[in-house]
Amino acid sequence: MRGEWSALSAVASVQLIPPGPPEPVTDLTVTDLGTAYRIRFRHPERLSGGAAGPYRVEIYRQPEGGRESLLATLQGDAAGEAGWFEYEDGAPERTGARYRVLVIDPIGRRSRPTAPAGV
Repeated sequence: MRGEWSALSAVASVQLIPPGPPEPVTDLTVTDLGTAYRIRFRHPERLSGGAAGPYRVEIYRQPEGGRESLLATLQGDAAGEAGWFEYEDGAPERTGARYRVLVIDPIGRRSRPTAPAGV
């Protein structure tokens, strides 16, 4: 009938998805603090997620002669000033541990991992 309205439609949204996976992190360093290792790196872009979810940053540790395993997962928006991230490994292998970092975007695409870094 003329003049009657239907029920409201569902909310619509638009999500822009970059054409490729995220850029890798840069400036990965590992510093021996005596009781822990500080892992520090940055990302050239702001890693804020959207409707599809957050960006994640994974840190991997490989003990000397051992297999690499996931050490920690950080939220992409946890970066401090100028895009720097910091994480302290309180239980490091005291000799030869190596670390790599990669970024995962909200739809699951992975950046290239960093080259391994150690003390």
